[in-house]
Order: sequence, then C-alpha cells, then structure tokens
Amino acid sequence: MKPLLYILCLFVLSCDSGDNNVIFYEEHYMLLIDGAIDNQQLLPLGITSDNGSFEYNNKSSFPTLFNHNNIIMARTSNEIYLNENFQLSDYTDGTFRIHLEKEDESSEFSAYVYNPDFILKDKVNIFNITISNRDITIARTEISGDFNIIFNIEDEQGLPIEGVSVSMQYSLHENAIGEHHNNQGLLFRPSTRVDYSVSSIGTVRFTIELLDGTVIQEWIESDIQGMGSFYFTPQQDEITGGLQLYKYSMEILEQNEDDGRSDDFSPPSPTSNSLSYNYPNPF
Repeated sequence: MKPLLYILCLFVLSCDSGDNNVIFYEEHYMLLIDGAIDNQQLLPLGITSDNGSFEYNNKSSFPTLFNHNNIIMARTSNEIYLNENFQLSDYTDGTFRIHLEKEDESSEFSAYVYNPDFILKDKVNIFNITISNRDITIARTEISGDFNIIFNIEDEQGLPIEGVSVSMQYSLHENAIGEHHNNQGLLFRPSTRVDYSVSSIGTVRFTIELLDGTVIQEWIESDIQGMGSFYFTPQQDEITGGLQLYKYSMEILEQNEDDGRSDDFSPPSPTSNSLSYNYPNPF
C-alpha cells in the first residue's frame, strides 16, 4: 500500500488545483469516527411532524455515498505516523443502524435501535415504520432519483406518530477500532492536529472540505514562514452517520524567493513546503 500512497502524493504535489497563481499545493484526507462508536454523539436527521413523516437529502452527511475507493489515508497516533495506511472501507461497508427515540407524556417508547442489514444507496430511500406495543417493523423501498431519505412512521392502527427523532449510525467492522481509537475521550467532539512548513515568506490558503466539495473551513494567512500547525474540531451541529471523511489542503499563492530573514539569530527556515498527515488519524 505504501508505494500507492507515494504515487498518489506525487500526483497531488504536481497539481495546481486549477489556480494559475498557486505555487505549491498538497492535500490529504482525514477520518472522523465518533457517533459510530458513541451513539450519544449522533444528531438526528430529523423529527417527524404531525403527519408522521420527514425527509433528509444532504448527501454529504454520508461519505460512503461518494467514490472513495482511491482515497488512501495514513494511520497516525497523537504524535507519529504508524507506518500503515487505511481506507474508509477498512472501517465500514456502509451498513447502517437506525435509532428511533420519542420521549413525552404518552411514552409510546423511549428509545429503539433497529439493526438492519442494508446499505444506504444514492437514490430515494423510503422507510415505512410501524410501531406497536409489541414490536417495530420497518419496510424499506428504493426508487431512482436524487438522493433523499423519507421516513414515514405510524402506529399499528395506521395513525401517524409525531415527534419521533431518527438518527442513522454506521455499523463498524468487528475489531475495526483498535487501541489507538477507542471509547476513551469521546464525551466531546474529538480534534486533530495538522503540521505544515513554508520555506520562505508567503501567502497560504488552507481549506477543509467534504467529499462533495462543501467547504467546512477556509482561511488565508499572509507573510508566514517556517513551521506551523492548526487544529481541526468538527462543527457541533454537523449531522453524520457517526463517520465523516474530510479533505484538507494547503496552497501557497505567493512566495518570496529568499527566506526574508535578516540576522543570524533567526531560526533556520525549512528547506521545503509541506503539509503533514493529521495527528491522530482516524480521530
């Protein structure tokens, strides 16, 4: 796998990201794993209205719906590259659990987890759910069309149930989570660190985005040089299935030919521009 990663990096470094002013460009990918382990971190896709239904059509919440077969990531601990690479498919095949929850005075149920054997498709996914005193049944239908999830929830008399919160959780492969990424420290959204180097004074753009190109964060720093780092913490209101894949990149838009240092007491500048793997990954 390492030679393939090397070839991929060479290709990335040779790209100019479509901007003729870009002097240097490098990108990598990082994988968030939170709600797939700790369902308390899952945000609901929606809550049923008085007709017992709601829809959710944000495809970017589910990275398995995109072509990720060629995305190779470096596995890292908090500080070091673990000399191992991985892909999203090493953690999940795209199978989901469904979490249903309703808490009110009538208390038809407080919480329920449905464990199906299905993979969400880039189609219209319709879930017709019937909740009785004894059981919950789910009938699923797929039809062609732009990605959408439709939940219709009713009781055994066919009456709509209002106020049911629904979230979806990726099922992880057995033993997919090792000692480097376990249940510890998942009470809050995790964060990860990215290091970079700029060989001479320049203007740099950093971007973090989803697989559909949605920009999560983007910022430009002027007149920077040397070694630096930034931390990334996912947004609190970001809806996912407990996994999310991000692309992060660094572009140098302008750069002086010399390092701009005027005395012998300044620390030496790095000899090259670079963007590191994030630490840890997955996070």
